[in-house]
Amino acid sequence: MYRLNEVIHQLMDTIRAKFFWQGADDKFKYHMMKWENLCLPKDFGGMGIMDTRSMNKALLGKWAWRMLRANKDDLCYNLLKKEILEE
Repeated sequence: MYRLNEVIHQLMDTIRAKFFWQGADDKFKYHMMKWENLCLPKDFGGMGIMDTRSMNKALLGKWAWRMLRANKDDLCYNLLKKEILEE
């Protein structure tokens, strides 16, 4: 429901990259692929790792679409409207 800060995205990418590139030990290992290539879908040669920036934008768009199309008596609509207007 919130747009994540770039620092949060970088922190999540760092943790996931260490998992794929470093493993359990602290020895340096060479990167065989760029992070951007790992995030590509499997059909395009990547590993299908979720890009958090794109996912965050998509989920925000989904909430905006739901707010635009919701019935005014919908409980979720009323809760979100109240949350947004109080900020």
